Amino acid sequence: MKIVTLMYDHGAESPADFDGTWTLHSFNRRHKSYAGPDQFFPDGKPTIGLRRKLDVGLAFVLSYFEHGPCRWSRHGTGPQCQWDNVDVAGVLIWEHAPKDMGAKSYADRAKDADQFLDTYTAWANGEVYGYAVSEVVTLPCGHTETRDLDSCFGYFGNDLEYMASLIRESINGDLEIEFRGEARDLGPYLNLEKGA
Repeated sequence: MKIVTLMYDHGAESPADFDGTWTLHSFNRRHKSYAGPDQFFPDGKPTIGLRRKLDVGLAFVLSYFEHGPCRWSRHGTGPQCQWDNVDVAGVLIWEHAPKDMGAKSYADRAKDADQFLDTYTAWANGEVYGYAVSEVVTLPCGHTETRDLDSCFGYFGNDLEYMASLIRESINGDLEIEFRGEARDLGPYLNLEKGA
């Protein structure tokens, strides 16, 4: 029998702190990434530098939705709710050299920003996971022992299919599985019976 322990990764680093990635500036004073909107929109209009970045997809105006879990999205692309939505809630800026971004077209940069926002939203909602796989083995003397097979952490909510594929490799086709851990309710959604 395999034991799959699913846990929340409480120590996960913010995706905004990764090297060579987008920087999210929230206009909400309660957020870790707070920056005053006047810094970017003095007199209600974007600064010249920000306007240039907005035009080529190196910056995006952000909307924010919160009704339980939060949701960051590019302006006009996420949930639209008159009560739970902030239309202009921040900006997302590529603060590195444009050549350091793999995406070159506006559409590709928008897609890259959306992927970052999905990861950032998962982190902000505490949807970062880890797993450990162990095996219960019966010894010749009749006693059992538990052997550790694999473990890894740092899987954001939008990476769960990849995490599931690694767990499938570790369980090696064994479908006698016991889920444990604080995130064990996630187990049935991982479709481990699909095979490696």
